[in-house]
Amino acid sequence: MESMPNEKFNCDFVVDYISDRKYWFVRTNGGEYYTEYLNEGFIAVGFNWIVDTSLIEQAEKDAVSKRALYEKIKFEADEDDRKQIKPGLVINQIKRFLLEMTPGDIVLIPSENSQYISFGEVTSDTYIINESELQEYCCPFIKRRSVNWLKTLSRNSLDPYLFKAIYSHHVITDVSDSSSFINRSLSSMYVEGDRAHITLRVNTQEAVRLSDIQPLLYGFEEIAIAANFPSNIISEIKATELKINVQSPGPIEYIVSMGGFAGIAAIIMSINAWRIASAIKKNGGTLTLKFGKYSCKCKINKPGNLSHDISTDELMGKISNNPKALKRLQEMASAIDKLDAKLPNEKEGQ
Repeated sequence: MESMPNEKFNCDFVVDYISDRKYWFVRTNGGEYYTEYLNEGFIAVGFNWIVDTSLIEQAEKDAVSKRALYEKIKFEADEDDRKQIKPGLVINQIKRFLLEMTPGDIVLIPSENSQYISFGEVTSDTYIINESELQEYCCPFIKRRSVNWLKTLSRNSLDPYLFKAIYSHHVITDVSDSSSFINRSLSSMYVEGDRAHITLRVNTQEAVRLSDIQPLLYGFEEIAIAANFPSNIISEIKATELKINVQSPGPIEYIVSMGGFAGIAAIIMSINAWRIASAIKKNGGTLTLKFGKYSCKCKINKPGNLSHDISTDELMGKISNNPKALKRLQEMASAIDKLDAKLPNEKEGQ
């Protein structure tokens, strides 16, 4: 069994740190405002005459104000919509936009027929633009929030568990109960609380057999044991939770404590090194991988642009120097290739 090469690699694994935040699905008027929201970096909500929460707060205090607000909402609505409009629902949508949504929250918006879903981070409080600034054929809503768009996925590549969230018919829906599926759509390696989440994305269109996926079920534990990782890391890896979508394409998500994360990260980086080296051996080329001699570091992005490096040098060295661990590593790499799976941070076509 060959050892991993001594060439220098260039392999950056960036791990996102997720703090408390909410998740919202915001409709785009049947896709009409989708491109504008993306290009101009904002989202918006209608009923321009309600620009603050004072009317809503007063309506919640006494019945007369509530009835008057309900009637005004119906009056201000388009004539065709007056019979079916639900004032209580309108109020709740505006309250969510003005009061409940905060900077740092994640928003999802759909294109026409939800062919594409874009993910973004809210970066501002609500601001009001002057109606004189509105342009013809553009979004007519003056209550807005700035958004930094992060990612766009086609419906075909969307996490299967997100379909329930995107089929809500409300203008603004709290989809925080789908946060784990949104998080892994945004980042294939992230830390939330004291646990790390690592996702492999299976892309094969072929039927997946148990024998195909078995190395990915037990490989991390077997490699850690074979390579004589510290006992505390092995224990944490053994306790790893697994979430798997039996359909393909689909995600395989590992959830591990921070104590076991360094071990799994070292194994993933070693797999990546092995696959790259194998491709170069077959097709020619040069290899630059950044982990010293094997110096590869996971950088965890924290709020405020702080970062924390997790060194995996020693653990990767243990794998490289152990034939049994290398054999298990090769089996995992072969399984990943057979399933056309993407490692964390691995781009399409890589």
